[in-house]
Amino acid sequence: MLVCNGVSINTIPEIANTLAKTFAKTSSCDNYTPAFQALKRREERVKLNFSSSNKEGYNSPLTLLELRVALHRSERQIQTTINNFTKWAEQNGFVFSTEKTVSVVFSQKRGVFPNPELFIGRSLIKAVKEFKFLGLIFDQSLRFHRHLKDLKIRCTKALNILKVLANTRWGADRTSLLRLYRALIRSKLDYGCVVYSSACKSLLKILDPVHHQGLRLCLGAFRTSPVESLYAEAYEPLLDLRRKYLCLNYFMKIQSMKTNTAYSYLCNFRLYDFKSHRSSLTYSQPFHFRIRDLINDLNLNIGRIALCKISEMPPWKVIYPKVDFTLSCYSKACTPVSTYRTLYLEHRELFSDYEPIFTNGSKSESHVGSVVVSLSTVITDTLPISPSIYTAELHALRIAIEHISLSLSALQSIVSLHLSSHPILVDITYALANHLKKKDIRFCCIPGHAGITGNELADTAA
Repeated sequence: MLVCNGVSINTIPEIANTLAKTFAKTSSCDNYTPAFQALKRREERVKLNFSSSNKEGYNSPLTLLELRVALHRSERQIQTTINNFTKWAEQNGFVFSTEKTVSVVFSQKRGVFPNPELFIGRSLIKAVKEFKFLGLIFDQSLRFHRHLKDLKIRCTKALNILKVLANTRWGADRTSLLRLYRALIRSKLDYGCVVYSSACKSLLKILDPVHHQGLRLCLGAFRTSPVESLYAEAYEPLLDLRRKYLCLNYFMKIQSMKTNTAYSYLCNFRLYDFKSHRSSLTYSQPFHFRIRDLINDLNLNIGRIALCKISEMPPWKVIYPKVDFTLSCYSKACTPVSTYRTLYLEHRELFSDYEPIFTNGSKSESHVGSVVVSLSTVITDTLPISPSIYTAELHALRIAIEHISLSLSALQSIVSLHLSSHPILVDITYALANHLKKKDIRFCCIPGHAGITGNELADTAA
């Protein structure tokens, strides 16, 4: 029962009408103060500063006929593109399979857009609601719920291998189990995460139990062990952090490859109006939205990224340098300095007619440097703060390409020069090709702080 102005109201329709009239009267603009009403009328007379390349007026209504015409025009353009692809394929000896070709209308609104009628030749292309492409299942709404469920099932099956090998009597040790987990299960979780990480968080969380169960099997932990302890013991991050890390890696890789077709779409943030779209995006955010938010949240200073270079020299023309890893075979923690000094003197005795040149690279919170030390000169160079020690050491190798002895990781890289697109390694390829024709260059890895004079000077200068 409802009492309004002293009158009792008993029926449900009358109660609903009374409440609706009361709410409408309360929220009416007639109840505003005179000052606010004057401000409202004044602001409503101000014209909006709206500029657009489209000739349509601002907030103009869109009729169903106009929507139908736009969809028909888009269908014709797609059909023209398919005809061009088919013609090119026939001219070059290829044939598109009509049985494997499907079409999907991607939209978050159901039933609004009809299935297009597209043809390859005279064969109608089948319209489906989802399809599997390169191992990823794409659905119409791009929520990836079907793919995530399928991924969880496949990873759960792969966990059976760890369950067998984690036997307490004859099973593998922790290190071997973690390697198997990363190779058999985490690799499946990583594949395509740059794409499917746009799914909503509640869907992505269905993969967390797989990650936690795999770590428990590898570590032999109890079911009640907190997941934070598992991450610390296994040196494994959360899946969410892992996906963000891989997305950033992919973004940095695309930024270094301007010839990639995805560069103009992923790296040019000016093409997108983030403020106007943020409120309407609840899930399935495009990659450029997600990476922009991630960069802002982490306060990353990307700066300038070196462009990748593809070596124009074929592998059969690459002259591979001679690298000596004799000194790096000894454990630095168990080998005294005197042993390293003796081994180095023996090495110098074998190559006494060679000129020794020492290099090093270092990185601190405010400094990244490369240094080259020879018998007569010391060359130092400062790099931006973002490069790693590996890049600093390669930079030193590029400076002193005639004779060098560098770190183990850099020397291992130059052994397979033709397999890398690192810009510095590509420069080293050309330099070595020119110098090795005239000089005999040998590389030797010397552990740091081993009491060798030239190496100590390089460490100090870096």
